[in-house]
Amino acid sequence: MSPCSLAIELLPGDGSEWFTAETPPEAAQHAPFLFVDGHLGVPQKAAYKAYLESITIFRRCRTRLSRATSLSTSRRESQSLEANDLQDLLASSAVLLLANPAHQSALNARCRLVQLGALDAAHQLKFVTALLTLRDGAKQSILWHHRRWLLRHSLPEHTDKTGHQSATGSSHSQDRADSLLGIPLDASAFSAEFAAAAQACEIYPRNYYAWTHRYLCAEALSILLEQYSADSQDRKAGLTDVWKEERARIREWIDRHISDYSAMQYACRFESLGRKLRRALEWSDSPCEPPEKD
Repeated sequence: MSPCSLAIELLPGDGSEWFTAETPPEAAQHAPFLFVDGHLGVPQKAAYKAYLESITIFRRCRTRLSRATSLSTSRRESQSLEANDLQDLLASSAVLLLANPAHQSALNARCRLVQLGALDAAHQLKFVTALLTLRDGAKQSILWHHRRWLLRHSLPEHTDKTGHQSATGSSHSQDRADSLLGIPLDASAFSAEFAAAAQACEIYPRNYYAWTHRYLCAEALSILLEQYSADSQDRKAGLTDVWKEERARIREWIDRHISDYSAMQYACRFESLGRKLRRALEWSDSPCEPPEKD
């Protein structure tokens, strides 16, 4: 089963060849798009036509957003963008990113809406997850960077275990804008990130940026495992399970992709993190210990 609730694929043609008189009504209602079991097929011709029409709409709405946000730095006054403009900005930027997942202006506009509270970071994270199922999206470094930015903004202000403020918007956070260190993600969040990265690696082989994201997640997970104290045993147990699952997953991956040097590099770095964890936590049944040789 796909780790994503929605997978997107651009398909050749205009979609007319997909529908006949025998097409079930539940499928025909989305024509010319094909939507089956949470998977969305978008005709390339329709996507590119919508892209051209969305450019003008996006530029107009982005200009109005800039004017609205320049009136005041307070969140309440910054949300003076009209509802119609907001919906047009969300829709047009989504179309631009569907055709070009590395469209920086569209990503920046959606970042601004997240900062203003007009777009939920968790919702945007799901949208990015879907974009990463596109072959052209899975390999885009800016999209992975945007994903980490969203993870940092999906949680309220918090203080990490070293006592440093790591809230979004702080100078400390800005210095580590492309890192997940100090962000108290839970086990389900880490599992989702590992799953998204794994799927992207399947979609686009030797995906350097997906493997980099995967390592940054593993690094953040290892730090949290070291920092959680005895009064956080339940949470630590959940994170430990995620660590074990990821270790088993990467070993299985290497067995199936013996020429994937990116995976081997990740596995070596993952084991290095594991050895540090073993020493720090004194695991007796360590999920990091290499298997015995035959």
